[in-house]
Amino acid sequence: MKRIISLSVCIMLLLSMSVPAFAESYLSEFENQGSTTIEYNVDSTYLINIPESIDANQEYTFTATYINILQSQQVNVYLTEPTIEMTNESGDTLNLTFNGMGANYCIASFTKGNNTSSITIFGTLAIDEPIPQAGHYTGIAEFNVSIGNID
Repeated sequence: MKRIISLSVCIMLLLSMSVPAFAESYLSEFENQGSTTIEYNVDSTYLINIPESIDANQEYTFTATYINILQSQQVNVYLTEPTIEMTNESGDTLNLTFNGMGANYCIASFTKGNNTSSITIFGTLAIDEPIPQAGHYTGIAEFNVSIGNID
């Protein structure tokens, strides 16, 4: 009985082994010329320009130095937070957001061959923000950039 089980296990192991099928050429003294397909991948790359400052009173459109991606991909720039806390010279604060943002706080989007974002943004007070005190306000915006399939 042990021999039958062992033989069955051996046969199942042999049958479960797969042999890859390759379309290879065999060269010999009779046929001494052949060819093969060569494959090489170039990864998608991009370089997005993040300015030193943005005047939120004016419309702004992000640009890229280069966008080298597949036709099916897009590069998106996202704000890490939906609002930016701004402070003036007197210490007054306000919360600023951007009109024109896409889903998930997307403020720029690039597709193959386009070094200018398809999104234009401009600053506005966040919803329910009281009328702010006069002054020149500054704040810091943080961004995340990602590449993915076109939405």
